[in-house]
Amino acid sequence: MKLAASLEKEGIDYCLVGGNALKAHGFDRATTDIDLLMTEDSLKKFVETHVGRGYARRFAGAKTKFLRAVDKVPIDIVVTGAFPGNEQTEVPFPEPSEISFEGVVFPDNDQMVRVADLINLINLKLVCYKDLPEHRPQDLVDVRRLIQCNKLDGAFADNLHPSVREIFLRAVKLEKEVEEMEKEEEI
Repeated sequence: MKLAASLEKEGIDYCLVGGNALKAHGFDRATTDIDLLMTEDSLKKFVETHVGRGYARRFAGAKTKFLRAVDKVPIDIVVTGAFPGNEQTEVPFPEPSEISFEGVVFPDNDQMVRVADLINLINLKLVCYKDLPEHRPQDLVDVRRLIQCNKLDGAFADNLHPSVREIFLRAVKLEKEVEEMEKEEEI
């Protein structure tokens, strides 16, 4: 991911979240955009160093929605302290440095990219789903795939924010039921 190399070079704190972050946790799903978590200062520095130099605002006045000019890949930036879903949620986006680790290598440049750790990625996906279930069903599907890929069980819920634990536990239960049905079909 050439963008990560550029962000590192400019000293811009970031963390990959969203569909691309799933790769670091064992689930490789197709996605068309790049979702980044940044502080307000990092976003400001990104605009100063990248917009007009290979990146553009997606539409006039866009503050967090950009395009990579060469291939029109959407770049969505979420800002620390903002809330996924809506302002009613209890889980704001954390600082990138608090939740990231170097976890995935992208083939276009063999660079390790900073991604959200599993706990925070699941927290954020479940909060987005909880607040906007009719608009964000993919977030729950992603969590179910993370449960499968990482063989997570109900005990993992203790690591999550209390507001999303019940949703996680229901997803674990559903995955166990699906697994049992598949075993029965094999017999």
